[in-house]
Amino acid sequence: DRSTHLVIMLTATENPLQDFFDECPLTEIAKDKSVLWSISSEATVRDALEELKNRRILSLPMMDDREKFIAIVSISDIVRAIVMDKSFDKFASGRVRPREKDIRVLLKQCTVFRRTISTMVGNTEESKTFRVFDEKTPFSALFRHFSEGFHRALVMRREGEGPCLISQSDCVRFIYKRMMQESGNAKVASLAGKPLSELSVLYNVHALSIKDTETALAGFRKMLRWRAFSKWNLGAIPVVDKKGRVVANLSESDLRGTDRASFVDLLKPVVEYLRTTHGSVRTPVAATGATTFSEAIRTILEEKIHRLWIVNKDGDPIGVLSLSDIISKFTNFDWAHSRAYELALDFEQLPEPEPYPVEEQRKKRCTIM
Repeated sequence: DRSTHLVIMLTATENPLQDFFDECPLTEIAKDKSVLWSISSEATVRDALEELKNRRILSLPMMDDREKFIAIVSISDIVRAIVMDKSFDKFASGRVRPREKDIRVLLKQCTVFRRTISTMVGNTEESKTFRVFDEKTPFSALFRHFSEGFHRALVMRREGEGPCLISQSDCVRFIYKRMMQESGNAKVASLAGKPLSELSVLYNVHALSIKDTETALAGFRKMLRWRAFSKWNLGAIPVVDKKGRVVANLSESDLRGTDRASFVDLLKPVVEYLRTTHGSVRTPVAATGATTFSEAIRTILEEKIHRLWIVNKDGDPIGVLSLSDIISKFTNFDWAHSRAYELALDFEQLPEPEPYPVEEQRKKRCTIM
């Protein structure tokens, strides 16, 4: 019964480490962060994709000609520009197979890789505004920021070390370490031992997926046009076989390193696309409703992934635990609670969003809060 599951999803979760995170400064993570890699606003999208791939990262702070930080551009901004390019419209459904002539036309029409990276700013909500934190800011302030769906923040360090970028993954790693240190605390132990079915995550619903026979392009476009995914910015979609079981994972990070010559691979069936891109298809990592909160976090950290699909006994995807979900359990504002009802009623796909016009993108300005 949907209403029963909504009650579970909307149940508040007490934050057992509130006092600690209200006092602990971001220095605890910032002190160990490496050099910040950035990119010029005049660099091309192709340059940015290559940089993301080589450094195995998902975002780059962008600087203007005065070497001032003006935005954080992520793979999400670039993915939207590529897969929503009008040159792909004819093949969006995945039912029309490209001929050699079509490939030549695609290569001629697609100009996204030659655009400057500055034109990508604003393709996602996160890149429209980025917030700068001082390293003495308590974790609770950053957690609130991340629990609302943001994935990274610029942190200014003192002592001449320069700024660094702190990600959701950094915070989840720190949270898990603290949970283990506080394992003797009854409230911490209670939260750590809760099964995912009792936490306010997107659970026991029809999780959007893509069939292994559909194209990668269709998967990316489906990912962008389902409101629950686009608002939560999950950046991935499960791939299922004919029985509905999860067999792979299509992620925005799969597009890192894509160039004008290889982007037509998006028209291949999704599993073939993943094999072409990575050489093999990684066995998907999943959990069940009985998986405990601490087990799920440990799996995410050990596997170096950004979300954990929740499956039923038949292997069908019925939910997801994201990094935003994890962090939100340690804030006064559990973002998942405020969105749960809306998401639960929003399983129908929306019309495909129109790509941002390049001219409009140039008019956008990033606001530093």
